[in-house]
Amino acid sequence: MGPFALPVPGYRLGIHSRASKRRKTDDGDDAETEVEPGWDRASSSHLPSDSINPRSYSPDTLRQLAVAGLAPEDDIPSETYPPFPHKPLPSEHRRETRGRSRSRSRRIPSAAENDGDDGAAAAKRADKLVTAKQYSDRLRHLGTLTAVVHRCLAEGDIARAKRAFGLLVRTKDVDVRHAGFWAVGSEILMRDGEGTTGQQQQEHQQEQQQQQQQQQQQQQEPLSSHAGRLRRWGTPANVDKVRDYLETLIQLHPHDVHRPHLTSALDFWPALFGIEIYSLDAEFRGALQRLRTSEEEEEEENSENEEGRMTYGDEHDEEEQDYDRQQRRQAARAARDELRLDTRDAAERVARRMDQTMESTAFGAHRELLRLRGNLCLYIADLSLPSRLVDDVKEDDSHAEEELSPTQIEDILRERAESADEYSALSRRWEELEKARGFFRKILEGGGEVDDWARKLVLVEEEEEEDHHDGDYDGDVW
Repeated sequence: MGPFALPVPGYRLGIHSRASKRRKTDDGDDAETEVEPGWDRASSSHLPSDSINPRSYSPDTLRQLAVAGLAPEDDIPSETYPPFPHKPLPSEHRRETRGRSRSRSRRIPSAAENDGDDGAAAAKRADKLVTAKQYSDRLRHLGTLTAVVHRCLAEGDIARAKRAFGLLVRTKDVDVRHAGFWAVGSEILMRDGEGTTGQQQQEHQQEQQQQQQQQQQQQQEPLSSHAGRLRRWGTPANVDKVRDYLETLIQLHPHDVHRPHLTSALDFWPALFGIEIYSLDAEFRGALQRLRTSEEEEEEENSENEEGRMTYGDEHDEEEQDYDRQQRRQAARAARDELRLDTRDAAERVARRMDQTMESTAFGAHRELLRLRGNLCLYIADLSLPSRLVDDVKEDDSHAEEELSPTQIEDILRERAESADEYSALSRRWEELEKARGFFRKILEGGGEVDDWARKLVLVEEEEEEDHHDGDYDGDVW
């Protein structure tokens, strides 16, 4: 096996075994009898074709001997083994009988049989050798194409990887479900259109080196200083191609409860939803980055204009300047809120599709789908927050060094809320947070593992509920 596993089923590689047959012995124990696929059950007589019947058996007896795989000169099995034919012959007796017949056949062959049998056997062996060599060469060629796909993906030559992948999936030997080859196809479709020239590859390598050198500086700088450096995996235009590809695999290979070990829709759905969620977040981050860059440029331009007016004696009142800044800030927040709402609507559409898929028992208990659904709830909860509340919390450093629970964060946000829309947004956020806890709790109850922060989110809720019920009850208020 080469460095890359072939996406070819085992039965096409000759990796298969035949189950041995079991029979009952006289003492009641099970015994295994091996199947000999090469054994010819026809009569193996060593006598010439025109010879007389040496034992003067009747025609019916001769036919029964032929059916039993015995020669006309062999003894009747019932004479040496009385239970025959109501019980099969012992394996040792059958092997000895076949051995005697074949040895006699090799010792006394006729000239006509010699020529005919040798010619037919030689032709059959030659055909088998040619077929085996052709198939071996075919598998070697498939292995080479598989290596080409992985090598081109690693080097960024997506066009060539796409051609090699197309050649592989058109053959009858390749099954994309084996060796995770279906995931390779989704990566090729997602990255389709990337540059393949040597200059572009060199620029990509240089950019990676610069990112490694400036990693510590970028962690300390604000996000706005990274304008133009935000990268994403694949392109948004290819998401529809990947969706069609995975939905086709889902239709072709549905989940089979009787064969859960096979790659099926249970593996394709999490990949599809994961790519859609990633694309949503990447598009949101990119659009948010462009908004912040535009705000900074506009702020710099306004600052230069204000300095110019002050230089020539045309000063604005402080109240008017504050009013202008406030208007610009409100316009920026309105733009970010609109972006958040659009992204939240798209995320909710994905969430509804996930809920429909998880209505089935097998999908509803799938840990990866539960994890994705819980993270999507938290993502929708964050998008529900208005930009004003987000900015106020970021500007307040009083709780920067404290480790707050979700309930404490909710209390801080409600203290800063001013309008009915903001209170409604906080209620929606808390509902999504409760949903996320339910999905993570279901994973833990099923014996699965979650990240430390998700486990803490569930445990903190349980502790708060215990404290809540341990308090004094006074009327309708705890």
